[in-house]
Amino acid sequence: MKFIIFILSSILIVCISYVIGFEKPGATTTTTEPTLGNLQNIKNDRSISSNPPLPFLSRKQFKYNVVLKKNKNKENKQQQKQEKKQEQEQKQQEQIQQEQIQQEQKQQEIKENSEENNNNNNNNNNNNNNNNENEDTTTILTTATIPVATTTATPDDNGNNNNDEYNTINMASKDGSIYKCLIPKPVKEAKEKWIQIPSIDAIKESLSQLKPKCIKSANPGLWWSYEFCYLDKVRQMHVEKNEVQSEFILGNYVDSPQNGAIKGIDQSILEKYMKKEITEFPHSTTSPSNSLPYFSEKYEDGTVCEVLNIKRHTEVRYYCSKDAIQPTIQEIGEPSSCAYLLKILTNRMCIHPLFQPKQNKALDIQCTKI
Repeated sequence: MKFIIFILSSILIVCISYVIGFEKPGATTTTTEPTLGNLQNIKNDRSISSNPPLPFLSRKQFKYNVVLKKNKNKENKQQQKQEKKQEQEQKQQEQIQQEQIQQEQKQQEIKENSEENNNNNNNNNNNNNNNNENEDTTTILTTATIPVATTTATPDDNGNNNNDEYNTINMASKDGSIYKCLIPKPVKEAKEKWIQIPSIDAIKESLSQLKPKCIKSANPGLWWSYEFCYLDKVRQMHVEKNEVQSEFILGNYVDSPQNGAIKGIDQSILEKYMKKEITEFPHSTTSPSNSLPYFSEKYEDGTVCEVLNIKRHTEVRYYCSKDAIQPTIQEIGEPSSCAYLLKILTNRMCIHPLFQPKQNKALDIQCTKI
């Protein structure tokens, strides 16, 4: 037993001496001289061992560091976006400033050109006046190209100019030619003569020539087409291959002396005109169906309308149009459910100035070369 304990203790001593680095008694030690490579390795080992050890982080600290990094990245991205926006805004402001500068330069150029043209025209006018005192000039009919506007010469047949009707202005063309232009003076229009307004029977008699034929709307691309037969009916129909597939009667003529009236004008104006207190009506130069007076008739007792369970009815309005030798349907609509409005253009309504649109006369400018 003592022998076994002795052996185990000796083994332990040997192991401990090996671990600690003690040499065994009687062992020979070998010494090696250091080389350059070994010295470098020793230095590297020392430098590595000199660095302090990395700190140990817990899970909470690690997560906190990750969140901080993410927040920093977001802040950096936001800053970059803001910087880009600021750069874009600066560029836009610079562009706007450049455009404003260019516009100002253009306006200045235009002003300078206009001033130069005016000065040239004044000089030319002075020269022309001096030349006219000493020499007689012959007039040649040409087309004057004026810097401000282009006008076509339309001289009188006799070559005479009436100073009471025209204003004379000397103007220059682009090629330097001088023209004497006669501009008409504004003329006061003569007052219209008083004419008796036709009665309802007279208007119906004038429209009676519409009776032989029916008027059809020319809208082939639409689903519904319309037909108006004077003193008969208004019809809405769907046609395919020249055959009527379905139709609705929008109203039948009401034969009554009360069916027909002049509308589209204040009744007080009509009364004043009938009393000869005024001789003119306030006319409009717009399209016929906008503000001109018209003659109105009613067409009732059409096909039953399912929306309101009443019969369809139509108001037919006749307008003056000197160009409408053949009557035409200008417009048809449905202002309210089951109630229709039909507008007819015909020259048969131009029987009185009341229904006629006012026309502005164009006056020509006459220019002759000096």
